[in-house]
Amino acid sequence: TRELADKNLQLEALSTTDWLTKISNRIKLESDFSAQLDRARHFGTSFAVLLCDVDYFKRINDTFGHQAGDQVLVELAGLLKSTMRQSDQVGRWGGEEFMLILPETSLDAALTLAERLRLLVSQHSFPGGAASVTISVGVSAYRADDTQESLTERADQALYRAKSEGRNRVCD
Repeated sequence: TRELADKNLQLEALSTTDWLTKISNRIKLESDFSAQLDRARHFGTSFAVLLCDVDYFKRINDTFGHQAGDQVLVELAGLLKSTMRQSDQVGRWGGEEFMLILPETSLDAALTLAERLRLLVSQHSFPGGAASVTISVGVSAYRADDTQESLTERADQALYRAKSEGRNRVCD
């Protein structure tokens, strides 16, 4: 019946959407990532992955409260979503970490976007008292021998480097 179909659609949306930010959750990101990897292998196309992490997020929660921290995450999700193409995917990877999957995107183009996002976030006035927020971004681009794990691991290592080199920066 129509009612059952509608309920199933609602259930699917609930199971693939992050409850707080209303963007894709990790389950949906993993699925989209897998599909993008299959496309890249099949058609020989490029794509890139960005891992973004809010700098000193614990300090935001400790200083302004968890509600302010939640507001920062919601606002950041909106900023990320508003600057992406329709074909790009953004989701909450975990905690204060976001992943962007960018089809048909080279490493250079991904680095340019990551830098644009970093700058946009650093200049944005966030609500809830935590007006000034920065992000660190790790970038990796698909290679022919990549798995989902290897591509994510490179982005994660790049993010770690961005953090260890002083935060509020982009690394690949």
